[in-house]
Amino acid sequence: MVDLFTTLWNYWNNRNNFIFKGQADKAQTICDRASNLSNDFCIYNLLNLPLRGGGGFIDGRISVQEAKCIALERSIEVAGQLNIHDDVLFETGNVG
Repeated sequence: MVDLFTTLWNYWNNRNNFIFKGQADKAQTICDRASNLSNDFCIYNLLNLPLRGGGGFIDGRISVQEAKCIALERSIEVAGQLNIHDDVLFETGNVG
């Protein structure tokens, strides 16, 4: 997935450079740049533990409320895995 996203991002960036600056790279250059970025990303993540964000997939249909509860549960698990023993504040983007 990392390879796909970095390739798409590089093509999108190249498109913007062409539209706004009149500059465009060859397809091979874009693919090489995407490959290097993807490799750097993987190496970085091997050397540095991620501290923020998360994601995943759940099979089946669930309500918005269930999804929020699952996200909160997983956030609490991550805080435990990181050995955070101080006060923790969990925020959501929910207004209502």
